[in-house]
Amino acid sequence: MEMEMASTGGYGEAMPKIQEYLEKYRTALEGVRATHRGRPISEVRRALAQALDVEGVEVWNEVAEDAARLISEEKDDGC
Repeated sequence: MEMEMASTGGYGEAMPKIQEYLEKYRTALEGVRATHRGRPISEVRRALAQALDVEGVEVWNEVAEDAARLISEEKDDGC
């Protein structure tokens, strides 16, 4: 019995846009992490919202809230 390869369904064409989106998200996240690690969550939320806006990235509220919480809970290592 011969198996057929499943179609990529256009994912190959979408991958560059997905990669661009993820890179913008990572840029926003790492920028806020660098400047707001260990800060109060309210400050992190505001900074993250602004950074995501600058990058033109929209995420679910739950994603932004989880990211803000994680950054706020990280210890500032002084770097």
